[in-house]
Amino acid sequence: PINKGRPMKISSFEEGMNAYNDRDYKTAFNIFQVLAEGNNADALNLLGKLYEDGVGVGYDFEKALWHYRKAADQQHVGAQLNLGWLYYDQEERHNPESLHWFRKAADQGNPTAQWQIGLIYQDGDLVDLDVDCACEWYVKSAKQERDSFALEDLVELCFGDNDSEDDDKRSFNCFKEIAMSEFNCGRVMNVMAWAYQNGRGVSSDPEKALALYKEVANSSSDESSNSKWQIGVLYAIGIGVKRDGKIAEKWMVDSAKSDIRNTYKLANVYSEGYIIGNRPEKAVALYNKVIKSNHTWLHEEANNKLGIYYYKVKRDFDKAFHYFNESSKGSSSSQYYLGHLHEYGQGVLMNYKAAVEWYEQAAEGGHSEAQYSLGYMYAHGDGVEQDDDLAIKWYAKSAIKGNLEAKNNLHAVCYYDKVKDEGRFYNFNSHAQRIEYTHNEIEKISIRDFQEDNDCSVVAIAIACGVNYTKVHQMFADVGRSHRGPAGTHSIIEILTRLEQTNLEIFSQERLKNMKTKIGRGLTSNNIVEALPKGRFIIETKGHVAALVDGEIKDWTIKRRFRVTGIIKIPDKREDKSLSDEQINILNYYNGGQMLLHIFNGDNRLPAAFEWFRTAADSGHIKAQTQLAKMYDQGIGVKKDSYKAARWYTSAAQCGDPEAQYEIAKKYEFGDGVGKD
Repeated sequence: PINKGRPMKISSFEEGMNAYNDRDYKTAFNIFQVLAEGNNADALNLLGKLYEDGVGVGYDFEKALWHYRKAADQQHVGAQLNLGWLYYDQEERHNPESLHWFRKAADQGNPTAQWQIGLIYQDGDLVDLDVDCACEWYVKSAKQERDSFALEDLVELCFGDNDSEDDDKRSFNCFKEIAMSEFNCGRVMNVMAWAYQNGRGVSSDPEKALALYKEVANSSSDESSNSKWQIGVLYAIGIGVKRDGKIAEKWMVDSAKSDIRNTYKLANVYSEGYIIGNRPEKAVALYNKVIKSNHTWLHEEANNKLGIYYYKVKRDFDKAFHYFNESSKGSSSSQYYLGHLHEYGQGVLMNYKAAVEWYEQAAEGGHSEAQYSLGYMYAHGDGVEQDDDLAIKWYAKSAIKGNLEAKNNLHAVCYYDKVKDEGRFYNFNSHAQRIEYTHNEIEKISIRDFQEDNDCSVVAIAIACGVNYTKVHQMFADVGRSHRGPAGTHSIIEILTRLEQTNLEIFSQERLKNMKTKIGRGLTSNNIVEALPKGRFIIETKGHVAALVDGEIKDWTIKRRFRVTGIIKIPDKREDKSLSDEQINILNYYNGGQMLLHIFNGDNRLPAAFEWFRTAADSGHIKAQTQLAKMYDQGIGVKKDSYKAARWYTSAAQCGDPEAQYEIAKKYEFGDGVGKD
């Protein structure tokens, strides 16, 4: 209000900002409103913000839009950015007008707007997905801000597991460009060092990698501790330098001084005894240091590690009980050990009932040993009423994860006169009821019955396999997975196996690269259908899983474009009798080997893939025998051995596998591993 007889005092913009920062929004609104009448762009922008947030004045979208636009028309960068976000958040699919204003702000050099445009190109939102453009905008933003979201997103986007050589070169050049700017930082140099170390986007040069790591390590960068740790790793395994455990330890110790995460890793190194020798006393001291830091999840991990040390090494059950109890809220391992201590009266009075309670918590979290122990308690009526059905349930959950004791006890409970009706044997072997749900019906069921609308893995499998949503959801619960968000590849393959989709075709990284070349742009859940034949598939993307049935993506996020990272083809459902638990275990090993070989196909995964195939092959899986022979033949994950390759090819060939018959014929033709014949 204007006082009569006296001119009104015009407050400065600075006074308005002081009121705004002090959260006196009403005063700020009054000041900015007066200044806005003089067309002050800063005041117009802040008025728009107040209307958008509904502070100091009622929320009013139209007035926020009007004030932002009036300031933006004066080339006010902040208003252009705010206008872009206002449009962007207006609709579920986002308003294309937002990109116009983000570009306006970005063209004036605003790093936040540049980052936002990069994000739009990365997600394929408002524009076609374009990784090259995303990288270009991220680089522009990162060159201006050292610790920016753009740099973090660029790190995440680059050097993916299924990137081609050209992708890697582009990624390396992005970081090289940032490194040449005045805002170069330790994170960028560490990424470049990693690229040189692993030959990603540039020729492998361990010495160059070491030099870059040392440059960051000797700087004041927040990344120096990570560089020191990497240098320790290089010395520990002898990459670019002569292997030297003492020097490796020196760098790792120095790294641990300033980063509690590296303190925990060093404690593990001392505890496990690899790289630099077993030093249990030092491990204990470091675990205690981690505990004192109160780092959220490391605190529980360190307590669990100390509990295991005092239980297994020192046999000091009192201390073991203390540390397990400290980490009992979030660690299924600690919960299991607490159950064990209560069951045997170690460090605490024997209490079967308490043991069962702890075993139940750990078993629900997917801990195999706890599931076995809980099954044992129900089988013998220790601390609970004896119940064969519940014993079968928990033995089965443990057995499917490979616990041999659980497997043996499962057979004992089921077949040695305790359960006469074989049909009561744990129901994960039975055929799922085939109910052809539509997409909308599954969505309604997920929200109604489970109060969740984002369990995309359950939905995708139910649609692709044509089975009951509730059945799939229960199967995931049985393998101990959290039900919120997408499942991991391993869980998906295990569920598909249990649904008797046994001849899974897991697309290799090479095949994905060929598809990408065919399409001519990044593989997304929208355009992958162009490169796939008719059929049913599970499409894995970053943070999402979708079903693809006869060329159509079916789930409730089909309007988003996600980058494809893996594909599993669903075969026709088997029509013969149900699989036994023995067969399910064998198939899990075979499909697990396929997963490690094709989807997670780094060199460090190959020995594990070999072991999984060997387990399945030893149990008579014909395709596993052929795959094992190929690994021996080519030296994949194991030392090359033509004799063993021929032996496994022969075994599979005699069982009728055409690929093995062809390969053993070649070996006889050339006398490779067998006599020439």
